[in-house]
Amino acid sequence: MNLVYGLNMEVAQWTSAHIPHMAGVPFGPGVAIGVENGGKLIAGIVFHDWQPRFKTMQVSMAATDPKWAARGVILKILSYPFDEVKVEKLWAAMPYKNERAIRFNTGIGFVREGTLSRHFGTDHAVIARMFRKDYERLKDKWNGQKLAAVAA
Repeated sequence: MNLVYGLNMEVAQWTSAHIPHMAGVPFGPGVAIGVENGGKLIAGIVFHDWQPRFKTMQVSMAATDPKWAARGVILKILSYPFDEVKVEKLWAAMPYKNERAIRFNTGIGFVREGTLSRHFGTDHAVIARMFRKDYERLKDKWNGQKLAAVAA
């Protein structure tokens, strides 16, 4: 697995195109990180809606292959908002009916925070968040365990 940096526009467009409720709509300003396997993009993570005053940022993710989600890859990706940007809260909005996305996000340490009615047209959105302390706990929990090698 390789992380792809420096291709914000391409990775963001790929990510948006692979999120059904986004239907290719651009994210606006942000930073995108791609995950490649065998030279093919299999996941895109876009950090957007940075609010410096409040130290919050939104994350949107899409993948075509679940193999991207190795612990080492996840920690490397989460290090961007928490270690580089110094956010205090990272949050995500997912369609209420997308149980797979909700399970994935809560499985890596996001906490379900609320529901926004009709946020995606007629569909509700689940809002999940990860505070800095949650990220630090995740790092501690996975510390010492064999992490997948990540080429930067």
